[in-house]
Amino acid sequence: GWSRWQSVTKEVPTVKRSVAKRVLFIDRHPAHRRLRAALTGSGYAVVSAAGLQEGLKILREGFRPHVAVVGDCGAGTPLEVVRALRGARRQLPIVLLALRTEELAEEPWLAWAEREQTATVERAIARLLEAPAPALRAVAEEASEPIFAAAPMRAIRELVQQVADTDVPVLITGESGVGKEVIARLLHTDSARRGAAFVKVNCAALPEQLLESELFGTMRGAFTGADEDRPGKFELAHGGTIFLDEIGEISSGTQAKLLQVLQDGCYYRLGGNREVRVDARVVASTNRRLEDAMAEGTFRTDLFYRLNVVRVEVPPLRERRDEIPLLARLFQRRYERQYGRNIGELPGWALEALRRYDWPGNVRELENLVRRMVVLQDVEGSVATLEPHRRGAASPFDVDSLIGPEGRIPPLKEVSRLAALEVEGELIRRALEQTNWNRRKAAELLDISYKALLYKIRDCGITAA
Repeated sequence: GWSRWQSVTKEVPTVKRSVAKRVLFIDRHPAHRRLRAALTGSGYAVVSAAGLQEGLKILREGFRPHVAVVGDCGAGTPLEVVRALRGARRQLPIVLLALRTEELAEEPWLAWAEREQTATVERAIARLLEAPAPALRAVAEEASEPIFAAAPMRAIRELVQQVADTDVPVLITGESGVGKEVIARLLHTDSARRGAAFVKVNCAALPEQLLESELFGTMRGAFTGADEDRPGKFELAHGGTIFLDEIGEISSGTQAKLLQVLQDGCYYRLGGNREVRVDARVVASTNRRLEDAMAEGTFRTDLFYRLNVVRVEVPPLRERRDEIPLLARLFQRRYERQYGRNIGELPGWALEALRRYDWPGNVRELENLVRRMVVLQDVEGSVATLEPHRRGAASPFDVDSLIGPEGRIPPLKEVSRLAALEVEGELIRRALEQTNWNRRKAAELLDISYKALLYKIRDCGITAA
């Protein structure tokens, strides 16, 4: 049952605040505004929710708190609340205000604190974030888990959860910038190996001999300049996960050695004669079609089938348009915290422009655009840098193209914005023609600034006949 929590007496280190720790504060009681304000004043980045469902919604939208502080959230027993939060964000450390449950008394990721006592709440948070368990330290690191809003991505999330706790190799394919590394890190953090290292190797960035020494290590004297024994990335990943990014770029010699590791879990360092045994889960990625590389003879068939036990194909962002506004808000929050700037809520017209763009650079391109918005504090100008002619973009009045997945009818406000954009484009064209394409005179005629006119010309894709 429940009993009153007694005051915390154990001394714990204070939280380092060189980077603000993110706190999800779930409590519907108005008297606790002072506690939330005190946490903010102490250097925490606090996001508040009035109840459990609102808190879960915030987590689903991409907010990744380092810790959750939970008081009266008006739903279920505290045990049910804790399970719901941990179901939405695995490994989330939780501080419960004022109450204690015997069922969870020994859980290392759970702490109790006295209601309205800022000092005890901070000590409880510090105890969780400074806990020695690597799995808890991993929670405090910045992460970039995507928003799994589109059906193909939800299927990928389910697949990751199914295979994460196995040791089978996983091959992740998809265009550059779609988020292959994010999926690889999820495979690691969702697994029992999350307490050990996640080691990334960019196979395309290193020449053949250097890549082999990076992967498998070297013995002193193996080549000129090798003046000491050095472990390879596989040894550093022992007990954890090694992520081989752009696996399609490795040479045939390195492929043969990698195949030996996958088959036997052992290899020799460069210049060495002692067998090295490792236990590292292998996750590989590529933006190439390895089937074509096999047909050309540049990629070993036996290695392909060793890697391709489980395959995750990440679709391009243009096939996951429902995620674009969610990802944009996620990146906005991240860079607003990083740079200490606030650009306010992204307007509907900007989100619609982002949603309609084809994103040849995928999620990476979207992230860089949002970063530009925040750094320059210029939403309109940043959106205007997108290609004016959007490949595959529909006419605003192509009604069939406006209908979303499963026949979803768009809000009238969205349609109104698209219609307004087309009308604006037509008026701008007429003003430019009337002024013989003198843009400054056209701006005066339209009663807008010259800079705003340039943005609108680009956004509407207007070119001289």
